[in-house]
Amino acid sequence: MRPRYAVLLLALAPLASGCFGGQRLLEATVERDGEPVLQAKYGISDQATPAAAWSQLAGRHFKAVGPVTPDAGDPNKATLKGKVRITLRHAGTHFASADADQLRLVRVAGADDEWEIPKEEVERTAKTAGF
Repeated sequence: MRPRYAVLLLALAPLASGCFGGQRLLEATVERDGEPVLQAKYGISDQATPAAAWSQLAGRHFKAVGPVTPDAGDPNKATLKGKVRITLRHAGTHFASADADQLRLVRVAGADDEWEIPKEEVERTAKTAGF
């Protein structure tokens, strides 16, 4: 392999993982009654605290991996009820989590199976997590 290609491969390797140098890739999972419902992945600074990583949940697009039933009055909103847990993991290791008895969601515009956690809900769950 030519040296310039090897350097190019090394430079592009972080793109394959979704993170650049100085970052860590987090997996965010929303569970209801112990079953995964939503998942997202995103990069944060490797210096970020759990509270800083939590604040970045607002506006993230979560993919539905379990049933999400839209609210009867507005199909672009949903409320997960039951034992709801949001967990952040890095490389399979717990990074942060919060429990709630409900979680309000907003559908991503133009998507059938993607949802966002509104900023107010991120802030509310941050308080329950102690951030």
